[in-house]
Amino acid sequence: MIHNAFQKLTWDASAEARALRGKASLSSDMQLRLDKALSFSVQPLKESMKNGAEGRIVDVGSGTGFLVPEINRQGIPAKCIVGVDISSDMTRVACKAYPDATFITADFLTFSPEILFDTVLFCMSIHDLPDPLASIQHALTLIRSGGGRIVISHPRGASHVEMQHRANPIMVPHLLPSKDELDSLLATGTARLLLPPPLPNDDRDKTEGYLCVIEKY
Repeated sequence: MIHNAFQKLTWDASAEARALRGKASLSSDMQLRLDKALSFSVQPLKESMKNGAEGRIVDVGSGTGFLVPEINRQGIPAKCIVGVDISSDMTRVACKAYPDATFITADFLTFSPEILFDTVLFCMSIHDLPDPLASIQHALTLIRSGGGRIVISHPRGASHVEMQHRANPIMVPHLLPSKDELDSLLATGTARLLLPPPLPNDDRDKTEGYLCVIEKY
């Protein structure tokens, strides 16, 4: 797919620089927004671990592994984290930085693990994928029933992604999923919107960023 090839070249060329930027501290406001998204993300893992199972989370568009220490701070060890990224150079950097986590170079839509996960996390990544709604549908097949979650987050908000899309629709080909789109996608009844997304530029988008949580029955 042309879009995937273009993004792979771009991410590969910038892997080292992005790794350095990823180590920079977030602002306190952005950190709070990220922490809220990760709190929703790790709850199903903690439930599984409480019941004696090993929790698993997939970080889609994991890049250089920026989220590994953030998820660790939520009480989840690196061995529970699987990162998926289309860039082999990003994956290489992530594997070196966080050897206890697992990183896989793949197009997410072709990612077919043999196990189910507690959570699939799209953090600042779903709008970069060639088909966000198809990616959510695929994610539903990867999470366990009875409380598995898909968490979609962008701490800067839907309005920020709109601005990026207008400025460069090739690199940012999509907006973040709307409630109407998600309601239609989930109409089959296999999952529900636990936390609907905000509208671009509404009060929640401005103060909390974009956060959406889907829970599988």
